[in-house]
Amino acid sequence: MVMSGHLTEKDGIIRFKPGHEGHSLPGTAVKQPPLQLRKRDDLARAYPLVERIIGQRGNLEAKVPESVEPRPPFLHKVTTAARRNNEIAELFAEYDELVRDVGRSRYPSFQANLKRWLRFLDGTGPFAAPILQKLEAAADFPTWFEPYRIGMFGMFDGLLEWPEQKEKALGTQLLLMRQFATDSVSPGEFAMAILRTSSMNESISQVIDQIFQPLSAALRRYLQREIEHQPLILVPTPPAIPTADGYVTLDHNSPQYREAEEKLDLTIQAVIEKNDYPDQEDKEQRLGELSAGRTLFRAARIRVAAFVGIVMPTLVWLVKTFAGDWVGKVAELAWKALKALLGIP
Repeated sequence: MVMSGHLTEKDGIIRFKPGHEGHSLPGTAVKQPPLQLRKRDDLARAYPLVERIIGQRGNLEAKVPESVEPRPPFLHKVTTAARRNNEIAELFAEYDELVRDVGRSRYPSFQANLKRWLRFLDGTGPFAAPILQKLEAAADFPTWFEPYRIGMFGMFDGLLEWPEQKEKALGTQLLLMRQFATDSVSPGEFAMAILRTSSMNESISQVIDQIFQPLSAALRRYLQREIEHQPLILVPTPPAIPTADGYVTLDHNSPQYREAEEKLDLTIQAVIEKNDYPDQEDKEQRLGELSAGRTLFRAARIRVAAFVGIVMPTLVWLVKTFAGDWVGKVAELAWKALKALLGIP
């Protein structure tokens, strides 16, 4: 049976209405052809329209009429991934615009534009903030800066050099930008002493050309790689979650719970006992996240979004970073057991 119709939005609910020859989506001036729904897979033609409305309004709830089959899980995954990719693309576009603003700066506007760039990075949650924290934690800025600090008070006779390790170099450069932005280190005086410039405008120009532009380009590439490795975590939709506010009750006596608990504990223990873990601060961070998730897991009721946001990215990171190692193996077992228990696709 062929069903022809259109989607409408009223009182915050998006509905499918059959029998019309064409329709306009709310918030758009584009006339859309009728929707032809023949089977489950053809819902892929309808739901991007629903999601476009949700993306424009931000507070709508998409509901499928009883006459239409429930949305396939694979479609939820595809459209959620597409929306996530669009959001990331928009963030990178804003990143690029702020980088251009700093790159065009002269002496009076440099620090203000640099502050805007750093404020954007610090305020964008999973996109950049935790990645910057990781990079800056890896750097030993006071030790690196000491010879340049001394050089600013006299004749500096060396070259500007960065740590060899990529993450430490990026972290050091970011911390130097923070010093410039707050004027804890004067960018003009630094450039005159270390880069041997002769005026404030030339100093800012050289700071941008020699430090900021290479940093912003390398950081953009690093962010892209890190974001690509972040898993797309999908919180189960009803009926996988029995309550409307996203909570699920855990049966601590069930075989699935005991298996997931055992694998999570094994992962924590494996990370603790890994003596050749390459970065001690990162190790402590990962253990803190796993332990926080373990605490949530002991409760009789758990909010899936909170648990997933804390534990799952760390497990996936351990699986990829320590592939073939005992840590990677038990992290993968924990990941699979938790997905099965919580109904995560």
